[in-house]
Amino acid sequence: MKIQVITVRHADGTHITFRCAAGTGSALWNGPAVDAGAERQVELDSDDVLRAGVNVERATDTTPSLAASDDDVLLTARLDLVNRSEATARFSFDDGAIELELETSDDRFWTVGAWYAMRLSRLTLFDANL
Repeated sequence: MKIQVITVRHADGTHITFRCAAGTGSALWNGPAVDAGAERQVELDSDDVLRAGVNVERATDTTPSLAASDDDVLLTARLDLVNRSEATARFSFDDGAIELELETSDDRFWTVGAWYAMRLSRLTLFDANL
């Protein structure tokens, strides 16, 4: 996913705010030193576990989006794949994608091709320009 760094803060690691095609967000930066204004290709990750009705729900809007909200990041993305044996799912939005752990891979909630709105407490960006 292509991002542009907006701000860089060094406290308990390097934290950045960034803009991408889907919106703006904040994340822990994992890569070489980066400055505001830099454009990078990144991979997106989160340790959050998606819990139906708690931090994820079916989206009414099918527009991909990423937005910072308080200490969380709100993400609207399309479900591309559910790995039921590993209880993970791959979501895509614009030129980005993220794989997340699911509390349950129950067929009644997870539908490939459907859109989901997620509240993630922490994102990590890995520099893919290496």
